[in-house]
Amino acid sequence: MTISKDENIHALQDSGFRITRQRRTVLDVINQSEGPLTAEAVYQKAKEINPKISLATVYRTLTVLRQAGLIEQHFLPGGHERSHFEPVGVSQHFHFLCLQCGKIIEFESNEGTQGVLQDLARHEDAAQPIRVCACVEGYCLSCVQQRTSKS
Repeated sequence: MTISKDENIHALQDSGFRITRQRRTVLDVINQSEGPLTAEAVYQKAKEINPKISLATVYRTLTVLRQAGLIEQHFLPGGHERSHFEPVGVSQHFHFLCLQCGKIIEFESNEGTQGVLQDLARHEDAAQPIRVCACVEGYCLSCVQQRTSKS
């Protein structure tokens, strides 16, 4: 469950951050998106709303919004070199990266998450995790079929 626009504004203020036009724009872009967005995609959409916004401003704003607890940063498989941003409250999910075509498949797995957290809780140096990250890589069905037909 994502929080409302007014709740976002109050959360930013409560975290000690000023409400700027750029921050509102970036937050609106992320909250109105139907899926995760990379920083570059946020920038492209924000630029349509505010042509004067820069990529550096978008990166700084993403950091502020993450610090305020309004968005989450998720890393994609492949060495965690790419990340995307989503509103807080999006269900826990994972990403599968096809090593041939680059397709990314999002999927949920509460059992996988719970198992990792339960194993950590049983560890002698138990900690309080805030995020579970798993990289799943391989070949999507289409690429498997292409690879098989070439054999």
